[in-house]
Parts: sequence; C-alpha cells; structure tokens
Amino acid sequence: MDYQDELVFLTINRKLDLAGVEIEEGQDLPLVKSSMVQNLKDKNWQESIPFINFLLGMVLCQTVDPDLAQSQGYDKILQKSPYQGQVISRIMTGDFDSQAKMDFLTSLEELHIKEEDISYLKTTLKEEEIRQGKKEGQDLEQSLIPIIKNYGKVSEESPFFGQALLRLSGIYAGLGQYIKARHYAREALLKDMPEEVKNQARLAIEELEDYANMEAVESYLNLQNLEKAKDHLGKVSQQYPNPDHVHYFLASIALAENNLEESEAHYQEALKLADQGLYHERLAFVDSQLGLIQEAIDHYEKALEKGSDPYTIHHNLAYLYPERDPKEALYHAKAAYNLNNSQELDDLIKTLEKNEKDLDRRDGFQ
Repeated sequence: MDYQDELVFLTINRKLDLAGVEIEEGQDLPLVKSSMVQNLKDKNWQESIPFINFLLGMVLCQTVDPDLAQSQGYDKILQKSPYQGQVISRIMTGDFDSQAKMDFLTSLEELHIKEEDISYLKTTLKEEEIRQGKKEGQDLEQSLIPIIKNYGKVSEESPFFGQALLRLSGIYAGLGQYIKARHYAREALLKDMPEEVKNQARLAIEELEDYANMEAVESYLNLQNLEKAKDHLGKVSQQYPNPDHVHYFLASIALAENNLEESEAHYQEALKLADQGLYHERLAFVDSQLGLIQEAIDHYEKALEKGSDPYTIHHNLAYLYPERDPKEALYHAKAAYNLNNSQELDDLIKTLEKNEKDLDRRDGFQ
C-alpha cells in the first residue's frame, strides 16, 4: 500500500458534512483514494471502497493533506477517538517501510500526541529491529530488557495501554515465560479495552493456557509441591501439542512419590511419542532403581548418543558396568572425571584400576 495515496477513513462521533456527503453520527466514512475525492460528493458513502483498516485513512490524512484534516476536525477526532491506539498500532506494524513510519511519527508529534505514546511507538520499532536481527537465547533476552521496561511504563490512560500489555505478553511467550505471558494477556482482557484488543487477548490466553500450566507443573515439581504440580497438570487440555511432555511430568511426579513402576510406564510412553535423550536418561535411572541394570545401561548409552548430559551419564555408567564389563566401567569413570575432577571419581578410578590389575594377575597364574 502506498501510504501517500491514502486519504480518509474514520468512525466519527458527531455528524459531519464532507464534500456534500452527510455522515450520520456513528457511521463509517469509507477509505477513499485521493483520485476519488472529487467524485465522492456524487456517491452515497456506502457505495465507496469497503471498510479496510479502522481509522487508517483518517490518520494518514494528517500526512497526505493536513489542511483537509484541520478543516474537517480530523486532528481533534484522532486525539479523542477510543480507537486511536489500535489504528496507530496497525500503521506501525503494517507493511510500510521504516521511513514511512518515521514520517508518521513526526506527524503524530505535530498532532500533540503525548510524548509517552510516541515513546511507545518508537519502542515498537526498536522491538522489530531486534527481532529482525535474529538474535536468540540469552542475547535476545538481554536485548529485550529495555523494550520490556518501556512497555511497562505505558500508563492506563494511554490509548496504547492494551497494545503494550499484548506486546509484553508476546515477548514473554517468545522467551518461554508463559505464566508471565498469560498474566499480561489477562490484564488486557480485564481492563476497559476496545473489543479488538479484548479479542486478541482472548486468543492469546487460549494459546498460552496449556503452556502456562506446564510451566507451573515444572516449577511446583522443583519445589516438591506435588499436589500443586498434579493440579496444574490436570488442567492441560487434549489439544496440547506435546503429549510426551505430559507423560514426562507424570513420570517425574510418580518418581518423586517413589512409585517406580508407574514412573517407568510414563517414561516409556514419553519415549514412544518422542525419542529424546532426556527421556532415555530418566528411564535409565528408574530402571537402575528397579534393578533392571542392563535396561538402565542401554538407555544411558542411547541418551549419550543423543547428546544428553554427558557427566551424569558417564558417572552412572561407571557404577553400573563393573560387574558386566570392568573396562567399560573404567572408561566411563575416566570420561566423567575429565568433565568433573571429583575426589569420588578419583577414588573410583583407582579402585577399578586396582581390580583390573588383580584380574590380570590372576589370569597370569591360570
């Protein structure tokens, strides 16, 4: 869309006579191209180009034809409109180049839009730049800290308050902090917001609910609050896209309750759904507790192949292998020691080496 070609589009809160066309209170003036302005007086407003972007043309009119905007009172309508935040946000996130958006920000300054609101809009541009930079992990999180702070400064009186809440929700969701993301989406829904903002909030909450509950499950498990963990796990819907995670947490809860058989069954189910190293590693631990030593070794070896925690796996295999294969036990003990030079492993290595020498000596006598 060439923003220089767009003129007028608004919902008015009073009667207005534009180019001979009388618009009743609450009616929508359609988006019109500048080439159509002369013909507008010969047409019924409902026959013009259909409703496209709420208030968009009216806002763009400030840039395209400020005299017309002033003569018709569009500048005052923009400042008073309850939809101001939605419309400006659409422009700032729309398919316009950076220069067009900067021109638009300049036009907002001329319309006496509050500095806090313009600061919010500049922050949205900065967020887009960061995301386009394709940063990931810790780098992305660090880059977004000032963005989060700026969105947090938007007051409830600002027309962009709801959009700021939704942006905070989106940022935290992208960082995997789903409880925080859901919190901000809920705030946007509970506050006195335009219906479009509330609809976006409802969709966000629906998408975040399962992920937030799963995050809560993990947090309560870490705190050993098993009842709370089970309560949140029970709230996860059948639509959750990663059912293996559900079985993983069911297995973890069962293990914390020392129900080894149930834990093993759920780890097995998780593995059927997703062949992950972590699941092999946890199942190996449960098997070792059940006395299923060969099964435990097999799963630890698979976990090692898949890049799971090497120190823990080498360490545990060093204790599982001695009776079956002393040389393998020594190999894993040394591998674990190279990753963590502990006295425990040093003592184990000396014991295994001594046993190996004793075995060689006995073989020599035979």
